[in-house]
Amino acid sequence: MNLSEEKVRAYLYRISLAVIPLLVVYGALDESDAGGWATLAAAVLGVPLSGLATRYTSTRPPAVKDVDVDNSP
Repeated sequence: MNLSEEKVRAYLYRISLAVIPLLVVYGALDESDAGGWATLAAAVLGVPLSGLATRYTSTRPPAVKDVDVDNSP
């Protein structure tokens, strides 16, 4: 199971969002805590995505284009 694959993350997120309400219904989790656990699941499953984004994003400053002041609109 590779968390960098979108289909794996989507599957795990759907499963966690289905399990959390069941835990509330059966009394294993307080209703007030359910939102926090859902947020935690989203944050954990979103980490590989942000890792991919940082891998393919340049850290160099953008190139400055020459601006012709005399002909600017």
